[in-house]
Formats: sequence, C-alpha cells, structure tokens
Amino acid sequence: MARQGSLSIRLSPSLDNGPALPPIFHDLKEGEPPLVIGRAVDCAPPDPNPHKIEFNSKVLSRKHAEIWAERGKIFIRDTKSSFGTLLNGVRLSEGKEESPPFELRDGDEVQFSKNAEEHSQDDHKCIMIKLGIL
Repeated sequence: MARQGSLSIRLSPSLDNGPALPPIFHDLKEGEPPLVIGRAVDCAPPDPNPHKIEFNSKVLSRKHAEIWAERGKIFIRDTKSSFGTLLNGVRLSEGKEESPPFELRDGDEVQFSKNAEEHSQDDHKCIMIKLGIL
C-alpha cells in the first residue's frame, strides 16, 4: 500500500521477444528525486541508489529515462537517450533530445531503446515494461 503522497508501481520487465525478468515494485513519493532507468555499467558494482533501476542491456543509455510522481499522477520522460523510449509504441522524442513529460497509466507498455540488429545476444535487446499502478 502506498504512503500518503506516494504512488506504488509495479514494473514487469522483459527482454524483447525474450524471457520475463522479476517484477520491480517501487513507491514514487511526490517531491523525491525521480526513478532513473538506465544501463548497468560493465565491471562496476550495482548502484546502491534507491532511485535507480539498472538493466544489463548495452542498447540502453546509462541514464535513459525518468519516472516520477506529481499531483497524484505518474510521469515519464526520455532523458536524451540514444535510441529512445516508446510509450505504447509511440516514441517520446527524437534521438538524443529530452522529451516532455508524458503521463503513465495502469497497463501502459514502455519500451526502452531498440534491439541492436547486428547482435542476437540478450544484452543487445531492448527492455519492455508493462506498468502496473497499485
């Protein structure tokens, strides 16, 4: 259950055309830093920042997108990523441009980046997320 002034979300990630990954639960509290979605850095220990979720995907930017709560709603923004963020199949901004905020709704599908066509390994696939607002 979310605390007052916060919204609880469930991110159900998977690799594009690949296996599902464990769901991620997070409370977004208004006024706190946004939740940063990004790429895990090779040979670096996991980032202990509670406001960061990292995926082992080489096609994501280190700071790919942000998700936050504001005025009782949840928003997402692409933060100048190289290969973009898509919300229900629509790209949020042109390459390497920060997008305006877009409201997220329960059941939305978010795609971070795109598959590297020249590679078939899992670490070159985009991350697909189904959003649940709890």
